[in-house]
Amino acid sequence: MGHWRKLQATVYPTNRCNLRCTYCVAQSGIIAESQAQKIDLDFARQGVADFFKEHNAHQIRFYSSGEPTQAMDVIEQMVAFGRNLVGERLITEIQTNGYFSEEIARWLGENISIIWLSIDGWPEVNDQYRPARDNPKPTTQILNNLRIMQERTFVGVRATIVPETVRRQAELIEYFASLGVKQIYSEPVFEPVRISGEMQDRGKITLVNIMDYAYGFLKGWDRAQQLDVFYGNSFMVNFDEEVHICCRSCIPAPHLTTDGYVSACDLGYYGNTALQDLIYGKWDLGSKRIIYFPEII
Repeated sequence: MGHWRKLQATVYPTNRCNLRCTYCVAQSGIIAESQAQKIDLDFARQGVADFFKEHNAHQIRFYSSGEPTQAMDVIEQMVAFGRNLVGERLITEIQTNGYFSEEIARWLGENISIIWLSIDGWPEVNDQYRPARDNPKPTTQILNNLRIMQERTFVGVRATIVPETVRRQAELIEYFASLGVKQIYSEPVFEPVRISGEMQDRGKITLVNIMDYAYGFLKGWDRAQQLDVFYGNSFMVNFDEEVHICCRSCIPAPHLTTDGYVSACDLGYYGNTALQDLIYGKWDLGSKRIIYFPEII
């Protein structure tokens, strides 16, 4: 299905994260606890209700500049709200790092229709690039949660391709397939999006050569065909059919941010993003309504 026909309202529950990924595109690992935010539930409900009413939609997606499950109360209440609006038609989706308790894993498996697990490969690779705040080797727990969720719902993988895996994508496919994963997407590691002003110094991020990624991807794609699994990437996500829209920001896809803004894109995490053309609405706390910006729309 063309990505442009995937009508979803995306809720960002929190910017708090329990991992410290070395390449974090949102820089969430450097956010101090005093800067942690959680979305206003009235704002989230209003944004979803507006979207469902205007587009006859019935999908809620949980994403985050941090880790969505760090605000499970928001997820649970928004799932209940969505069911109240559209009943059994509700489709829910989440992108998560998978580092949480078995209790949360079971709840997600029983209440979320589609789970995308962010994991970069074998434990030695994933632990290197995605350590937890409280655990330098969280992958064992993540893989246990993967098994729990797979018993209850669909789980696919989103992998960031790093220098250690850029030429080993076929092996990555074999590894994920051995875990029972049938849907895999990847993208090469890239620079973070600035929040405002200058990026805080987190050390140099080692990027991968895009042509190395492309050649590795083609080998991975061939291996996926042999194993009867799907392997895609962020560059082809909207081009599996003839389309006249090339970007998610060109479609009705509200992203409700933790600081009360409506963004058109996953990368528009905050109202003070450097990507201001993506921000097309703001929650007005006084009137308890969303003010949309028609000139941006």
